[in-house]
Amino acid sequence: MNGGHEGDRYLSTHGYYVHRLIVVAFLGPIPKGNQVNHKNGRKRCNYLTNLELVTHSENIQHAFKSGAHDSWTLSNFEIERRAVINDMRKTNNYWAVYDENLKYIRSYPSQEDASKSIGVSRQTANNSFRLGRLILGQLYICMPSQYKQLNENVANRAIGEVCN
Repeated sequence: MNGGHEGDRYLSTHGYYVHRLIVVAFLGPIPKGNQVNHKNGRKRCNYLTNLELVTHSENIQHAFKSGAHDSWTLSNFEIERRAVINDMRKTNNYWAVYDENLKYIRSYPSQEDASKSIGVSRQTANNSFRLGRLILGQLYICMPSQYKQLNENVANRAIGEVCN
């Protein structure tokens, strides 16, 4: 982009916001009373597939639903950090049950479902993960993204038992 520069929240070039230029170039003039919304909330992600025309009211509602309103007080680094965390949550949105050897058994859509499947509460599952302790002497429950931490917690517990 020749002459472009990053503003505080939006990319702009020659006095025009890039996201608005893209919409005008590919969809035509922006109707009076409409605004361009970034669907994923990232103001520097100016792909046409990420842009949509909305009313001012819809744009504000989207900002609150998506957490984009936080950008009014958060740094760009924090906004991007939260976006990465949200993306991770979307890819790790299930819970897995593992046996005593930390081998995968089955997955469930929520921690509550995984806990119910083996007849314990979510609190019991949380304590098992945090303390590296088996549930009912034979199972563990955690998200795939937590597997490494579970493995470390189990190892630390084993070391503690040997030392006591």
